Amino acid sequence: IENHQKKKLFLLECKVTGLHVSITWATHNTITGCMTYWEDCSPLAAAVGELLGTVGNPYEAHRRAKSKFLTHEFLSTKRCSQDFSVAVPSIRVKTAEELEAALKKIPLPALLKMEHGSSAVGVILVETADEAREEFRRLVSELKEEEDHPGCGLSFAGPSMVLMEYVDGSEHQLDMLMFEGRLLFHAISDYSPTKLPYFNELAITMPSRLHERRQETMVYLATLVLRSLGLNTGAFNVGMKYTKRGPRLIEVNARMGGFCLRDWIRRLYGVDMAECAAMI
Repeated sequence: IENHQKKKLFLLECKVTGLHVSITWATHNTITGCMTYWEDCSPLAAAVGELLGTVGNPYEAHRRAKSKFLTHEFLSTKRCSQDFSVAVPSIRVKTAEELEAALKKIPLPALLKMEHGSSAVGVILVETADEAREEFRRLVSELKEEEDHPGCGLSFAGPSMVLMEYVDGSEHQLDMLMFEGRLLFHAISDYSPTKLPYFNELAITMPSRLHERRQETMVYLATLVLRSLGLNTGAFNVGMKYTKRGPRLIEVNARMGGFCLRDWIRRLYGVDMAECAAMI
């Protein structure tokens, strides 16, 4: 699919094979949907579903969500409310020259992160231009191909990075179920401060302890973000920060939340995100 490096898809090849078998097996049956819980396969599953004409979201919507750069670039042109946007200034960086140009536009400290990454792999806070240059060289040398760190998006465009304005505030994850643009269910979790300059999760709290009014604001804006991106049906995980200026978007994952989130939501609210996603 588009940017995927055909010779470096040992994970995606397995998924493609599985999807091909399902399509072949179902020639005498009715296919009603195509979904995945694997982060890197979200655009691929959407493309297959779109080709088959099943319930779901357009491939283009999943492609935008998978790219940290495209997500914020797209939303910056679509204000999610009348008085402010949740998008954060971001610039795609693939070369040392592009990094130098980006450093002139993005204030420091800033985030340097993989464009198609997940699980905070390759995400680091840089406070000076020299730090940004050093970390960029390190990351592009260590994370080149899918085999270097399976499942963190390297099969999409190699070591493509994003320099993003750093926003400070409390971090939250919103797990959401949508059907045809209507919010069916949501659960909010709070993430503890990380050990900077890295952003690996250290602790999670659910239910959220954020003020109820602030939770409502985040849910409202996260719903608008999903609709704006074209993600109207399915299970989604939206990362946000609540700053002094209100909510700001971290990223959108076009699949249900990972790690402990499914189990915790099922235990606390009696909702199985995986089952609901399949039903939708």
